[in-house]
Amino acid sequence: MDARREEIERMAKIYMEYLNGPIGKGVLGRLEEGEEFSIKTQSEIMRVKKKDGKAVVEVEPMPSDNFSKNKYELF
Repeated sequence: MDARREEIERMAKIYMEYLNGPIGKGVLGRLEEGEEFSIKTQSEIMRVKKKDGKAVVEVEPMPSDNFSKNKYELF
């Protein structure tokens, strides 16, 4: 696994831990089951979806990025 992919997976894991913990309840509590929102950065799009009452984070590179167009999912 390359360093950039490891960084992306680490970032997704941190967001999931935050959103599924006590501090993230305010955000997750406002989402309906299946509802999602996206956070776009310069090089990635992070999609957060409420599934089975928990946050699921998917990170994918921006189309203009040199990454492959694979989606990185963590559950």
